[in-house]
Amino acid sequence: MGTANQIITDALKKLGVWQKGETIDADEGADGLRALNLMIDSWSNEDLMLYQQVQRTKALTSSDGQYTIGDSGDIDTTRPVRIATAYVQDSGGNDWPIKIINAAQWASISLKTVDGTYPSYLYYRPDYPLGVINLYPEPSSGLTLYLECWDQITQFASGTTSASLPPGYERALIYNLAIELAPEYGKPIGQEIAKLAMESREFIQDVNNTEIPTLVSSIASPHWNKWIGEYE
Repeated sequence: MGTANQIITDALKKLGVWQKGETIDADEGADGLRALNLMIDSWSNEDLMLYQQVQRTKALTSSDGQYTIGDSGDIDTTRPVRIATAYVQDSGGNDWPIKIINAAQWASISLKTVDGTYPSYLYYRPDYPLGVINLYPEPSSGLTLYLECWDQITQFASGTTSASLPPGYERALIYNLAIELAPEYGKPIGQEIAKLAMESREFIQDVNNTEIPTLVSSIASPHWNKWIGEYE
């Protein structure tokens, strides 16, 4: 993939601001970089623009059901946009699946500080700068939490930074950045640019929209489900 400056230059060429062979100056590059990163930041809030799940692990503390995640958090890593799946592993190497629940289901649990053996439920509150992971019931000792996290799309640190993104993203960045920059340069957005910007995003979303079946162990304990009104 090209550098940020190359993507910015290509976007400006689509608008007719720059011609073939010309390069952007420092001011144009700085403005373009900010617009590019703001757009990427916005894409990180769109599930179908996210392409990468990263596994995170955390050794759990007995009777502690809440952990922060993010820079300098209890789980010191990139703050995830959301958590896709979770399970705990015991000292014998056995995995115990955890059901991800939403805010309403979490609120329906009247007593949240109940000690148990294996957590059955996880509620992730994506606070900023640190997200908060809540487990129910609270874990016993000797357990490790495994998370599959949807990470934010990496932004460009500078104009000379090259991003490593899957096929299709560079094209989407160029055409959608052209739309972002058009008002600043007083340029109309042509139908062809608008069409290709939308099309390039749709191609990415189609690829990222693959549903993966969730395997639920038949030996997972159904207790605690009564707190949120369901049995598996």
